[in-house]
Amino acid sequence: MEEAERTGSMKKKAEQGTLDNSSEILAYNIKRLQEAQVLLKEAGVRLAQCIRDSKGTPS
Repeated sequence: MEEAERTGSMKKKAEQGTLDNSSEILAYNIKRLQEAQVLLKEAGVRLAQCIRDSKGTPS
């Protein structure tokens, strides 16, 4: 829960433009990039499945 609270706090500060220092900004940006990476991987898997389905290629 502590990680979620810290992330929520950082998100709120980022939206308000009040992140305290460069390490806090960097940590927030790294977290966002990691979340984006997961979403992109999931989208790639779904896209590959759609392509296989459209070609009738077995999984």
